[in-house]
Amino acid sequence: MDPRTNFYGLCLSGFLAKASYALARTPVLALFAASFGVGPEAIGFAVAISTITGVFFKMPAGVISDIIGRRRTMLIGLAFFAVIPFLYLVVHTYNTLLLVRFLHGFATAIYGPVIMAVVVDVAGKKRGEMLSLFSSVTIVGNLIGAPLGGFLLGRLADGGEQQLVHFHIIYGVVAALGMVALLIGVWASSTLAPNGTSVLSHL
Repeated sequence: MDPRTNFYGLCLSGFLAKASYALARTPVLALFAASFGVGPEAIGFAVAISTITGVFFKMPAGVISDIIGRRRTMLIGLAFFAVIPFLYLVVHTYNTLLLVRFLHGFATAIYGPVIMAVVVDVAGKKRGEMLSLFSSVTIVGNLIGAPLGGFLLGRLADGGEQQLVHFHIIYGVVAALGMVALLIGVWASSTLAPNGTSVLSHL
């Protein structure tokens, strides 16, 4: 596969992964937590708990990638984007939502440290240009995902009260985007070497 094809595939996968994560988080997550009747502090904790995952697991994820290879680690991260959102479909309590959010945080904790190193491997001498382009594409994914969540929730509620089923539908969309991101990631990285230079050398 042409390295440019690898790169554009990784960009599309990253765009969808980031869009799905943003769709899951803002503003849908806060409203989902509020639907269980909890106060502002509990709502804020639900939004922030996935960050706790990142704080404690981003560095281990980078180390793991040096052991099992960056491609495998990247795909594990994408698998979290694809699989964990299905757990939102069985959330019926605030505490369950916290657990799922914590698990969902592994997606960015694992994917984030390794994907930039994968892009560097693909980019070669154009690493500065391609890193900037990849970052821009994923930022656009974040920008689109958040308002899309608000739009979908507004359309589903149709001016009425938000129901549990509305949130489940949105997280079904999140799961679908994550699945597509994973499939594209598998395809785009299929010709990449499983191992490479240390992720830490690119930090």
